[in-house]
Amino acid sequence: MFIEFTEIMTGGLGAGSEREIVLNLDKVISFREVSKNTGGTVFETRRGDIQVTTPYSEVTDLINCKSLIK
Repeated sequence: MFIEFTEIMTGGLGAGSEREIVLNLDKVISFREVSKNTGGTVFETRRGDIQVTTPYSEVTDLINCKSLIK
C-alpha cells in the first residue's frame, strides 16, 4: 500500500526544502504528530524518520480508509 506525501527534509544541505515522495506503508513502524503548532506527521521506519507536511488527522484517515480497501 503506497501513499504520496510532501516530505520536509530535516538534515543535511537540503534541510528545510520539500520534495514529493511515495511511502510504502508496509515499511512504516509507527507515526506521530510533529506538534500542535506546526502540524505535519513523522513516520518512523527502519531506515530513519520521515517528516511530511500532511496533518496527523488526515494521515490517520488515509491509513484507515486504505486498510479497509484491501
